[in-house]
Amino acid sequence: MGANLLESSSFIQLKLEISQLLPLVELPQEFEWQSSNGTKSQSANAAKVDSGSNTSPAIAILLLDAENLQIDVKTEQFLAQNCAYPIQIKIAFANWRNMGKQDVELHKRGYELIHVPAGKDSADVKMATVGSSIFVHYPTAKEVLVCSSDRVMTHLCTTLKTHGLTVYLVHKQEKLIQVWNPRTGKTEIFNPEKSVEIHSLNDCIGHLKRIMQDEQQNTGNQWVELVKVSKKFQQENGFTISQVTSKHLPGKKARELFSSHPEHFVIHQLPNQTGLYVALFQSEELGRGKQESLNSREVETTHQQTTFKVSSSSDLEKALLNLFHEMAAQSKQPSIPLTLLGDGFRKQHGQAVNTVLKEKLKLTGNLTKFLQNSDAFKLELSDKGWQVAIAAKTQK
Repeated sequence: MGANLLESSSFIQLKLEISQLLPLVELPQEFEWQSSNGTKSQSANAAKVDSGSNTSPAIAILLLDAENLQIDVKTEQFLAQNCAYPIQIKIAFANWRNMGKQDVELHKRGYELIHVPAGKDSADVKMATVGSSIFVHYPTAKEVLVCSSDRVMTHLCTTLKTHGLTVYLVHKQEKLIQVWNPRTGKTEIFNPEKSVEIHSLNDCIGHLKRIMQDEQQNTGNQWVELVKVSKKFQQENGFTISQVTSKHLPGKKARELFSSHPEHFVIHQLPNQTGLYVALFQSEELGRGKQESLNSREVETTHQQTTFKVSSSSDLEKALLNLFHEMAAQSKQPSIPLTLLGDGFRKQHGQAVNTVLKEKLKLTGNLTKFLQNSDAFKLELSDKGWQVAIAAKTQK
């Protein structure tokens, strides 16, 4: 075999009944976990000593039933984004003699491989047995991802929860990976065949603001339901606000993306109701009569707005090109932020680009995807978010 295997005989004494009765299982002195890089980690006795130390950082552990669920690197990254702690330990269970070269691939990706006998549910049983006492060997573990499409891990999950660990249930339905996130109380969905790179925090905030501006314009109310904003954001981007928060604000909830940016958003919850409402901070300021100069410019822009007539993608592309040249001339820069182009279009034409794409051109996607598919524009991702420039062959 291409990877080091932990034979199942090493874990005979790790029975579920024992792990439930004893807070710490005493294993033989010679018992050791054999890691994928060939080194040997601490024995149970050594782990017992370390459990008294407060210096080790908290970690997450991934348990994978490789016979029933295969996950690639992108899926693994998606799982990591849902966790509050980094995934430091990854253990895969299977009869590796029947798995082709999967053992080699997982070994290279840092997995510890545990071999099980041939037979139905052998990987499940071994994963439940080993997993039920995983906290003994890794006392700094705070989270465990249980990855199996068999959904027979109820006993394991209950055992881990009783010992204070947060458990994420991961399974596959058709082509989609589904993760039950106990921190948010929601099921996060990931399509490995349609993976999307999560944009920068500035880009995401700009997109949220545009969605809210559209809703405010459509309803005439400055307060917008957070659930409505979240749904539209996911539809247009292919990833959720929770995923954005997990990547850019680890350990925080989706609502905290708004509350941690008071310069952009105001969040409110009505008494005796669970629903949350958000508004743009700028709208609040304008409503109080502040920022008079900005207010006058907005009014002037509103008078200049005309119904944008578009019948094809080329019409929209031409309008965006004209707007880009105006804004680039003002900034005297060869590129401008994507969010600035989107806001400028909305102010000039009274509607968002995404609305034009969906309602008038009947196209899916958003401004980002439209520009990426356009021969006239060039998109570059910087530390400040997406930047828009003119494609070389379009420049004169």
